Amino acid sequence: DNKIIYWDCLIKRRTKATEIKKKKAQIDKMDEIFYLPENIDKNDQLWKLRTINDIIIAMCGRMTRKSGFGENMEALSEEEKVFYYVTDVYSQVTSMGFEHYFFDEAGRHAMEMAEALRTIEANKRAEIAEKALAIVGGTLSENDKERANFIRNELTDDMRKALAGCDEEFKAIED
Repeated sequence: DNKIIYWDCLIKRRTKATEIKKKKAQIDKMDEIFYLPENIDKNDQLWKLRTINDIIIAMCGRMTRKSGFGENMEALSEEEKVFYYVTDVYSQVTSMGFEHYFFDEAGRHAMEMAEALRTIEANKRAEIAEKALAIVGGTLSENDKERANFIRNELTDDMRKALAGCDEEFKAIED
């Protein structure tokens, strides 16, 4: 079954060191595409970017690097954490859904997602995020392997359908 093969591939990922190098290379490539200097945080070149999407991509890259790819959130200010959590949940859920968000490394921050959404007054999205979290039991491990095993082995078909409903609600909200 393709679904099982997919989950097995995700669980049998490369070591953290290799994974981090690959992510860093992807972000560095993104910086090259958008001509971002390494010292963008120390000057106003960020504001010289042409579109809001370019700015968001640049900021995501900076927050990702600064937080050690989400493993050292203490390195971020409260405002940066909110930005990180919101962009993470939004991009993951709108592209692949809550089930993938919870399964992926981003899911280690699932407990913070609703509060971050409320901070930016995305209250309807926060309610949907809380509903999705409640479907999977209200709490999830920050440990990637434990959380992935839970999502892979413990979710029932009914839970998956309910999460898919949350995905549709989340995507349907007009920004």
